[in-house]
Amino acid sequence: MAKVSQNRQAIDNFSNQYWRLNNLYKIKSKQGEMIPYRFNWVQERLYKEMHYLSIILKARQLGCTTFIDLLFLDTCLFNSNKNAGIIAHHQDDAKKIFEEKILIPYQHLPQSLQDAITTDTKSKSELQFANHSYIRVGTSMRSATLQYLHISEYGITCARFPDKAQEIRTGALNTVQAGQIAFIESTSKGRIGHFPELWDQAYDIHKRMAKLSQLDWKIFFFPWYEEPEYQIDNAGYQIDNAGVVFGARDIEYFEQLAARHNIHLSDRQKFWYVKKWETLGPAIKQEYPSTPEEAWEGGGILLNWNSRYHEIEDGPWPPPANAPMFMGFDYGFSHPFSVGWYWTDHDGRIYRAREWYGYNGNPNEGIRLTPSEIAEGIKKREQQWGIWGRVSRRIAGSDCFSRRLNPKTGELGPTIAYDFSMVDSMLGLEQANDKNRAACVAQVHERLRIKFSETGELLDLPMFQVYKNACPQFLRTVPGIPCDPHDSEDAWTDAEDHAFDEFKMVSMSWPMKQFDPIPRKVGPALIVQHVETVYREDELPWTAPPDPEEGGFFQEERW
Repeated sequence: MAKVSQNRQAIDNFSNQYWRLNNLYKIKSKQGEMIPYRFNWVQERLYKEMHYLSIILKARQLGCTTFIDLLFLDTCLFNSNKNAGIIAHHQDDAKKIFEEKILIPYQHLPQSLQDAITTDTKSKSELQFANHSYIRVGTSMRSATLQYLHISEYGITCARFPDKAQEIRTGALNTVQAGQIAFIESTSKGRIGHFPELWDQAYDIHKRMAKLSQLDWKIFFFPWYEEPEYQIDNAGYQIDNAGVVFGARDIEYFEQLAARHNIHLSDRQKFWYVKKWETLGPAIKQEYPSTPEEAWEGGGILLNWNSRYHEIEDGPWPPPANAPMFMGFDYGFSHPFSVGWYWTDHDGRIYRAREWYGYNGNPNEGIRLTPSEIAEGIKKREQQWGIWGRVSRRIAGSDCFSRRLNPKTGELGPTIAYDFSMVDSMLGLEQANDKNRAACVAQVHERLRIKFSETGELLDLPMFQVYKNACPQFLRTVPGIPCDPHDSEDAWTDAEDHAFDEFKMVSMSWPMKQFDPIPRKVGPALIVQHVETVYREDELPWTAPPDPEEGGFFQEERW
């Protein structure tokens, strides 16, 4: 009877996936040792709460990839005719995932189990089993019929490899049917591409507490402070009744976490965070976010962006009557074009107040409009907004002043600037001083600079702010613009950089002097209230700058 009972227990155990995952597999630890796999707190929650489609925003190294891939491996081993695919953002990562998350756990199964579930093929990227199930790892899943899909570090793919991200979106994700299982997990790499868009859609459903269908994505957010390992002793730092004594910016940040989000950290957690900040700088908000909002805000890869300072809910529109207005324009050719409308206050601070972004809803895909049609669209919008005749400068890239080849005749046609002027003489374009890319990017940094004292107190707001509700495409593409892989001081031109290029030209055409080195780090943000400037009818806060041809302000300030 005892043996029968043991056999029944074994059958029950092997029929239970939760038991199998926590008892059969071995994995390589962070220290490189083979250890039995057991769910941690993240994996436990994912297993119990996962939906058909799950999107995960997380801090680093919490075990999400390990859980998902072992779940897929186990499903394929114990079920017939199941196909699972894992997409990594880079070939090296695909190789690492296959070896460490799939092949090694399979090879360390009990030999009797390996004999019972044999592999028909063993390649460097796929295991196919005798039960006609398979699991494959690669950087894409072209023409694959999958019941289980895992997209790893999708945020990196969207930010750095937009073409590959588009292939994943229209290929692998497009084939996901109701009732199938898909996971997308990533740290944030800025608001670029499909990953933040998908998160926003799922987050909106979450906030409305709407019932999820089989084709809705369920959000999971795993912050750094819930990981027990992310804390260290604060030896050598002063401890008093108030806790660890840090800089003013650190204290302000921790106080705001408590006041705004009810996140109360221990001294050991605070010390861990501060030491990580010393290494990562602003990127800590992407790598180890405390809140979902923070994951998206902390400076892009190139820019020190901070939504608390650089974004305002709304400002005056139309702008105050005496405030100078100007427009930036990046043509884009087959990619999106970007038009931005700006105004300046009496301090010289620039506000991006409105935009027109010519794309078809897919990242980095433009709509087909001729230059004349774009010009007509600009005029129509300005008339509707009541600002027609107020825009004093229209700044455009040098490509707008080069004659274009007519593919039908093989002859050179008119410039884009000419086409604009033919629509209306008030649409004349001014060529941006954009030949020196380094100087242009330096001006962007200078505009975005947030000035703090040595004790972390705010000295001045940045000299650029954007209307949050009126400029969604700017905020989608600019704050997280990645660095050029070969030049960390420039934006990556393969990214969706059209609004950035337009803003860069505007910054260069309304330049600021650089009195101090550009800061490469901005501490945890202080909370300040933005106070809008109110113009009185009898007050003239700004006088028009002198004409550059007459030796005025712009000529002196240009690079």
